[in-house]
Amino acid sequence: PDEDVIASNNQADVGLFGREDDGFDEGPRVSSSRHLRGQRNENSVLFSLDSLAAEAESRKSRGPKVSNTGGSEASVLIAVPAAFIVSGLVGIAIERGVIRFLYGRSLETLLATFGISLILQQTVRSIFSPLNRSVETPAWMSGSWEINSALSLTLNRLYIIVFALLVFAALYLVLKKTSLGLQVRAVSQNRAMARAMGVRSEWVDAMTFGLGSGIAGVAGVALSQLTNVGPNLGQSYIIDSFMVVVFGGVGNLWGTLVSGMTLGVANKFMEPWSGAVLAKILVLVFIILFIQKRPRGLFPQKGRAAEG
Repeated sequence: PDEDVIASNNQADVGLFGREDDGFDEGPRVSSSRHLRGQRNENSVLFSLDSLAAEAESRKSRGPKVSNTGGSEASVLIAVPAAFIVSGLVGIAIERGVIRFLYGRSLETLLATFGISLILQQTVRSIFSPLNRSVETPAWMSGSWEINSALSLTLNRLYIIVFALLVFAALYLVLKKTSLGLQVRAVSQNRAMARAMGVRSEWVDAMTFGLGSGIAGVAGVALSQLTNVGPNLGQSYIIDSFMVVVFGGVGNLWGTLVSGMTLGVANKFMEPWSGAVLAKILVLVFIILFIQKRPRGLFPQKGRAAEG
């Protein structure tokens, strides 16, 4: 009956805005000092938040179709801020409840974040089911741009590239033009001095982790337009994220952008003649050789704190 369908859809909407452990990575990568050093250990949590955000977007998109309302077309636009807020809050809760007790203990942080990621994945399975689900792409993101008879680019991927650049620009402005960004950079460079100047480093740690988790949630919504979503969405990107961080330089936004674009484009150019697996291996071998010469990446941190 129509009433049951509407009730089911309303329940899914409540799941999107009221509960969700959704969310993502930081994408690419903001961090205060200790969060920066433990950043790679937190990817499993962020990508689990990623899958939750994408799953919630999947539920939202599969609601009843009402003609001429534009609800389906606007679902992605609604999911982006919702995923950022909810997964950001979840990230802050994780940092305050677990991560802050493990700063300076890399192995314990790795084990704890891995365990949290398993809990989040099982939460998705219990609430949304373990099955992968498809997400309807809005009409304005459908279709392709045909450059010539041999090359065409799908519009949804082009939109996601532009969206990623906008998120990068917003993040850059936050770090360079806001009080939070100034405090993040201060704590990252010299925590003791920042605390002596009155900066609440614990608050900065929590806000930084929350910001990274919020970006992970936004990334999950973007991924939902490229592939089916499920509890394991994002896991296949963990190794790639490690390579991007190592190649670009830990804690540098420009390094993240340049290395991500470089490695991604190089990998896709090699795939047609080498295959997907061999292309990944070649990229990994290149990074191993690269860090032998530049162990701090393309854009290493500078200053006395970095030298120490």
